[in-house]
Amino acid sequence: MAADLDNYLNEAIELELNVSDLYLLFYNLFPMDSNFWWNLTIEEKNHAALLKNLKDLYHVCHEFPEEIFSANIEELKNANKDIRENIDLFKSHPSRRKAFEYAVHIEESAGEAHFQAFTESNELPDPFEVFRQLNMDDRNHAKRIQNYMLQNAI
Repeated sequence: MAADLDNYLNEAIELELNVSDLYLLFYNLFPMDSNFWWNLTIEEKNHAALLKNLKDLYHVCHEFPEEIFSANIEELKNANKDIRENIDLFKSHPSRRKAFEYAVHIEESAGEAHFQAFTESNELPDPFEVFRQLNMDDRNHAKRIQNYMLQNAI
């Protein structure tokens, strides 16, 4: 079980870092939206750091909240592959509108939704509650992206 959990968490951490890299690319490609993308870049890096800490905590207390497993490892692997391919695509064919649309797609995918479900759970074991509290402000990326699009006529 520990090896499966480690593999799953490693893939989830990679997903958060890949999304962060994607948003950093958007930060560089679209200066008019740079503050928006920068904030999301930092939040995704924070998600990766929280997952790394969750992994460490598991190795100490040997329990793990089921909510974190809302996606299977294959979904995470596929999402990581898709993001890496799209980073290359956006580098050669930048499109502001498509960047926002793809970001919403990523944030609504099973891969990112796993983190959202975990942070919204009210049933976490006590040792994990601190992680939910730490992430209170780094949530609802899809909704925030959609609102930004509406406010900026994208």
